Amino acid sequence: MSQPPPASPQPARYSLASILLLTAVVAIYAGALRAGIVAAEASRRPAVGIGAACGLIAGFILGIFLGQGADNRARGTAMGALVGSLSGMAAGAMVPLPESLVVIIPGALVLLGFALLVRRLSRTGAEDDPPPTAPGP
Repeated sequence: MSQPPPASPQPARYSLASILLLTAVVAIYAGALRAGIVAAEASRRPAVGIGAACGLIAGFILGIFLGQGADNRARGTAMGALVGSLSGMAAGAMVPLPESLVVIIPGALVLLGFALLVRRLSRTGAEDDPPPTAPGP
């Protein structure tokens, strides 16, 4: 008897909601950076660079730490480091720019509402699973 070939691992699937949420986060970061940098005075521009560098380092370290919890540890660590670096750099650049709060606070409320709505409307995996069957003889 021949055995069936081993099942290949399924690629990661992302829901449309998570892709839209990521798009909204990027838009809010971009808008906040633009609002803050346009309003920044020339004397604060070095502070933006220092904040971005500190955020890059902190985000990298935090991303590596959080990536360790992924199923695929190597990929999780690499993706955590990348995403942590990029988001930390953007967040660090906004710290010395209080003008960016005008964009961040409403954007955060929109993201929070969106996440709560997606959680409320999404189905759990248990509802989609077929009922268990009794083992055969």
